[in-house]
Amino acid sequence: MINKKLLLYAAKVKAGLIEAVILKYILFASNLLFVWFGAKTVETLMQSGDKGELASNLAVFAAVAASVAVIRCLINIEEARNSFRTAVKVQTDIRNDIYGKILDLGIGYLDKADSSSLVSLAVEGVEMLEVYFARYLPQLFYSMTVPFVLFAILFSFDRAAPSVMVASVWLIPVSIVFFMKKAKKIMRNFRNTYEEMSGNFLENIQGLTTLKLYNRDGDVSEIMAKNSEIFRKRTMKVLSIQLSSIFIMDFFSLLGAATGILAVVNSFSQGNATLSGTVTILLLSAEFFLPMRILGALFHAGMNGVAAFENISDFICQTSSVHNNSGNAIPENIESVVFDDLTFSYDGKRDVLKNVSFEIKKGERIAVVGSSGSGKSTIGSLILRIFEAEKGKIRINGRDIPEFDTQALRNKIALISQQTYIFDSTIRKNLALAKSDATEEEMLDALSIADLDSFVLSLPEKLDSKTGEWGSLFSGGQKQRIAIARAILKESSFYIFDEATSNVDASSEAEIWKNIYEISANKTTLIITHRLSMIKNCDKIIVLEKGRIVESGKHEKLMENRGLYFKMFSEQSLLESNGEKS
Repeated sequence: MINKKLLLYAAKVKAGLIEAVILKYILFASNLLFVWFGAKTVETLMQSGDKGELASNLAVFAAVAASVAVIRCLINIEEARNSFRTAVKVQTDIRNDIYGKILDLGIGYLDKADSSSLVSLAVEGVEMLEVYFARYLPQLFYSMTVPFVLFAILFSFDRAAPSVMVASVWLIPVSIVFFMKKAKKIMRNFRNTYEEMSGNFLENIQGLTTLKLYNRDGDVSEIMAKNSEIFRKRTMKVLSIQLSSIFIMDFFSLLGAATGILAVVNSFSQGNATLSGTVTILLLSAEFFLPMRILGALFHAGMNGVAAFENISDFICQTSSVHNNSGNAIPENIESVVFDDLTFSYDGKRDVLKNVSFEIKKGERIAVVGSSGSGKSTIGSLILRIFEAEKGKIRINGRDIPEFDTQALRNKIALISQQTYIFDSTIRKNLALAKSDATEEEMLDALSIADLDSFVLSLPEKLDSKTGEWGSLFSGGQKQRIAIARAILKESSFYIFDEATSNVDASSEAEIWKNIYEISANKTTLIITHRLSMIKNCDKIIVLEKGRIVESGKHEKLMENRGLYFKMFSEQSLLESNGEKS
């Protein structure tokens, strides 16, 4: 069971694998030494009447036995340490590759990815490879060579028995190959079922409150029970393969050892083998088959690791839709961003944006509005190269956006979206993500713009107050304002506000937008929102419908046109006025 891609990782820990095989050979040599002196002692006991010689042999045997015990103890300790170091090194490399691939695939992939599957892949999947590298591979190389070494040693004592045993021992790897072909698909199905069930379990735990509110926890429980039954059946298939293979390997081992024992006893009875040689072969008959039997026992654990790695390999081999050109730096000042006849689709079937053309000039405030699903947020994602446009162009300062370094581009632009992530640390550390050397005064100024400074200063720990997981210690609006403050602290020349105040109450929203307009007076700002009352002072308003630009211009002009914008604004104003009256 050799996986070529896994061997690339094995090459990185070649020294550790070689050391593991050498340690096994030292144990093998110590065992040979123990058996040989034991056989000579038995021969002396049976054939010599000299008590002095017998006592001397017993003393030597006792010393050898004690030395071998110490050697085996030390080797076992070093073997465990080496196995741990080797496994950790490979697991770290694979996890780094997984994380690197996640970074390469980018935000667009993560928005659609199943986070529980990624966690299972990077944690449990990689953990299953420990046995493969720490024990299976060293045992494989050792098992494939030690029968020949043992044959060469025992052949000097007797020819028949070692020949029979070395021929029989290869029936074990043949049986392993046979079962491997049967087990490969079963193990892959087992692993896929396990990952799917783990993901569903995590999702159901996270959504348990919602399930109970809608009284659907019983239905989900039944589905999980059915999935568990499928997993149980596949687990039993794996176990049946394991038990069958163990039975076959034990059968060949016992048959080969018994045949070898009969052969050496027959040679001894005919005077073709010495007593010490016969005893040596008898004691080492199991040693011929033990390495292969251990390999067979490790085979299924290793196979499970290989099945997990196939999923890891499939993930690592994915290609990113956004290719980073690290050779071109982003201009110091973004003078213009131009969308030129751009069409984009997430799935290649339905166009989210169709033939969109407009320009954002330095210092302008541009708003993009439209109904849900009209493609508003996609425009911001394309500027940040979270996704790549298939048709048309996006140009910055006259150059196609793929020509620029993606990370440098994102460093120039601050995005504040409705999907805010607050890390489980403190307010200070969350703000420092935008500017690591920010002073306390700068942080408080940013919080003031986000209308949150008074609240933070009222907390006992102030900026060092804990935020909790996903910012759970704060309300939705407070989390959003922390995110706004974080973006402001970044001091970018280009801001994208994507429904940035969607979780904020109306009075706070008005105050936040007033402050945002003040700080963005000399900056380029793209505002994506459904709250039309907040964008009346924008330099240009772009109206989207089903992915197309149907109107554009200032608020006053659009209201005069009495088109889609007029209709949307009027309906929203009516709803807001009714809400105030109620």
